[in-house]
Amino acid sequence: MTYFGPDILPTELDNYWKLIIPNTPPSNNILLRLHWNARQSLIDEWHKDIYYLVIGSGKKKFDVASLVATIYFTEKRIRDIPNFMASLDKLCFDGLVKAGVLANDDSIHLPEITVRFRIDKENPRTEIIIYDIMPSAGEEPS
Repeated sequence: MTYFGPDILPTELDNYWKLIIPNTPPSNNILLRLHWNARQSLIDEWHKDIYYLVIGSGKKKFDVASLVATIYFTEKRIRDIPNFMASLDKLCFDGLVKAGVLANDDSIHLPEITVRFRIDKENPRTEIIIYDIMPSAGEEPS
């Protein structure tokens, strides 16, 4: 796992893509306690929203990538990062694979994931920044 620091992102990388999801994911504890039908409906809703956000923002394809997810909550509380990693995986990362942005969300195609928590009382959201680690097939390495 790569750690870029509190608000530091690698600026020397110019091959990145940013997606802002106007929602925050529930913790995995909440997600797993839902009835299977309600859980699947929530997952489908997130995947559909991500698909339309991707289409609206200009789709980019990443074969091997590094991902930084920043969740902006409305209140400051102690939260368990692995709980949100699990829900981000099911809600966001799988949605990005279905939308065709990520080739896969396994350890070969997404070897670096950073999750950060921030507070924004006025604008809760989830920001996903994906950095290209390896060029797509047919592209020259930079």
